[in-house]
Amino acid sequence: MVARDRFGVKPLYYSVVENNFFFSSEIKAILSGNNEFRKKLNHQALHEFIYFGYAMNGKTLYKDIHKVGPGQYLEIAIDDSKSLKIHTYYDLKNASTKNLITDEKDAISTTRELLQAAVHRQLMSDVPVGVFLSGGVDSTAITAIASEAYKGKLKTYTASFDFYQGHDELTLARKTATLFNTDHHEMHIKGGDIGELVETLVHHHDEPFSDAANIPLYLLTQQVKDECKVILQGDGGDE
Repeated sequence: MVARDRFGVKPLYYSVVENNFFFSSEIKAILSGNNEFRKKLNHQALHEFIYFGYAMNGKTLYKDIHKVGPGQYLEIAIDDSKSLKIHTYYDLKNASTKNLITDEKDAISTTRELLQAAVHRQLMSDVPVGVFLSGGVDSTAITAIASEAYKGKLKTYTASFDFYQGHDELTLARKTATLFNTDHHEMHIKGGDIGELVETLVHHHDEPFSDAANIPLYLLTQQVKDECKVILQGDGGDE
């Protein structure tokens, strides 16, 4: 049995070829460990990707490689049948509303408590911790909470990009870093080698990836990787 986390933060792929079961968090691992595998395009998945920006219902661009969905686990029989079943153990649509908060003040205080608890959990590390600080609501809230709870001086990182004309996050980030007394760093990233970078990202993603935000994020992580191994950031708040 293999399972994916409730919200699908981490990927989980699987393939069954010649009665052999393969699974991994990366497609390339399945391809490298499976000599019998033949790379075949899933035309339906390609159509969905072009239309929606992603393939639906567990499909990948490879015909014989599939995804386990968020909140699902996969069970495969060890007898000769090798039957495979997918079960759902968590679905947000079925979450209980018994303790639903309707009062605005209660909602604010509960959100604050949950966010504080989440950030505190992520600060458990034996190496320096930093925050990608954009000056937006998400990263500012994380910086505020982390700077109070972190033992030591919290590192914050903000970047400007020569290919994002007119969009400057530095000013707000500086104000936030000053307010919470962080060890603040600013990076100015140039996009001169985007062609080579895209090839690198294709290798890491395994499939087409339609969110261009991965380009500046990758460049930013390359800048900080030697001095800060654990980074918190505000992904997901907008969604």
